[in-house]
Amino acid sequence: MKVEVENQYTNLFFEEYKDIHYGQSAIIFGSGPSLNEWEDNEYPDVIRAGVNELVFTPILLDYYFSGDSQEVHRPGTFAKNKQAYYDYLPRIQKFIRKQTWGERGALPRDISNAVYYWCDLTSTPVKDISTQPVGCCASISFEALQFLLYAGIKRVYLVGQDCSYNKGTFRSATANDPFHITCGNDMLVDWQMIHDQWLPENYPDVEIFSIRPVALKTFPEVSQNEIR
Repeated sequence: MKVEVENQYTNLFFEEYKDIHYGQSAIIFGSGPSLNEWEDNEYPDVIRAGVNELVFTPILLDYYFSGDSQEVHRPGTFAKNKQAYYDYLPRIQKFIRKQTWGERGALPRDISNAVYYWCDLTSTPVKDISTQPVGCCASISFEALQFLLYAGIKRVYLVGQDCSYNKGTFRSATANDPFHITCGNDMLVDWQMIHDQWLPENYPDVEIFSIRPVALKTFPEVSQNEIR
């Protein structure tokens, strides 16, 4: 007799967000140096999500995602600025990655103003993030993307998604070591996979655009004035 084993890494709480923003647009703010060129403005009905070092900007976010402690020597990391990460609150929800592959590099489990979600080291995004772990790709921005599309977003604008660490991040110029350079290349591969395969198979009606792209040339480039 076949026995079905329940997935212990479900994120059933995500069900309350299913299509909650159906038909809307969203911005995903990354930590690339081009973020410093962003002229902040409220765009009506446009959802705003950001990751990691965005806690150190005045940019208002609806959703915030953070996932790894990173190195102590970098000024913008959790390991160097724990209280800022503990205290930060976006307008709607704060999400913290919970790793299926162990605790090394993970954030503490005691951040009380956050919701923890399971994430699996698969290098492949998933569509139903409530019944299985969110797919971990080369950047936590991909986790934010999976959530936003699950929530019904139809148009995504990428800001600060440089996919290049030649100049570090927007506040950590020292994050330009060989490891991070490799990470930038990995991000380019994953964005290309999403463009060529994952979106057409799972969200064929979704559009993604880049604002001030650096290395990421996969998606059409638009200006801030074209956000709608």
